[in-house]
Amino acid sequence: MYNLGIHDCSSETAYMHVWDETTASRGSQEIASCLRKYLASSGNQGSKTNLILWSDSCGGQNRNIKVALRLLEFVQDPSVSYNIITQKFLESGHSFLPNDSDFGDIEKRLKHHSEVYIPQQYYDVIREARSSSKPFKVVEMTQDDFFSTATLEKAIVNRKTSTSKEPISWMNAKQIQVRRDHPLFLFFRYTHDPLPDDAWIEISLAKRGQKIAGIIGTKLFDAPRSITTAKKKDLTSLLPLVPPIHHHFFQSIRAGGKAENDVDGHRAELDFEVEDE
Repeated sequence: MYNLGIHDCSSETAYMHVWDETTASRGSQEIASCLRKYLASSGNQGSKTNLILWSDSCGGQNRNIKVALRLLEFVQDPSVSYNIITQKFLESGHSFLPNDSDFGDIEKRLKHHSEVYIPQQYYDVIREARSSSKPFKVVEMTQDDFFSTATLEKAIVNRKTSTSKEPISWMNAKQIQVRRDHPLFLFFRYTHDPLPDDAWIEISLAKRGQKIAGIIGTKLFDAPRSITTAKKKDLTSLLPLVPPIHHHFFQSIRAGGKAENDVDGHRAELDFEVEDE
């Protein structure tokens, strides 16, 4: 199972977006979909106009064109209060976020549950982890919540140089910004040092005759995902140790998918910190 934690620094509330690998994978489109769902939910905007997202620097999940396009598409929505969204990436070696404390509390609570057989039971552990103070908000993601960025990518040109002809380095970006009044531009900075507003590196995504606003995305998956045959065999071999009431969950999993590396053993914990102004 996967858990994308979003820690709202304004309310000090953590939102845990959870799903298992039969629902979706853990790539950049899944991360972008969770962010989009959180940001679009009622009560998370108010009158705030400037949003800051902090995350680690994992390029495959957080720092890439797919997440940037989803944020650019979101900020164009006239119902959204934000005019600017800035995604900031932690320096290597200084990657502690409030999410780490959140995940730590879940692990502490897990020690009180000697038997956890299915994802739903783990979701309940998350709900219990802070039952007395600022309980975690568990958001159970379904396949209807995950969207592809393919249509967005077709509507732009993913240029490798800025408008001033400088080469673009995604891996070295410390800040990526999207703006409502620049619907086909990304803005980069390679430092967290205070700089004047005009020090942003400007990247045009414009493609003649295209625009991002109003593009309807397609669902990322249209059927339950498969796991590898070897993994299915391992799981079913353990069924004698699992209460029969949970057997159907494992027996119904489709087999034949490609192997995929886990981020953190059997659970992947992904994190974002949100701060709005």
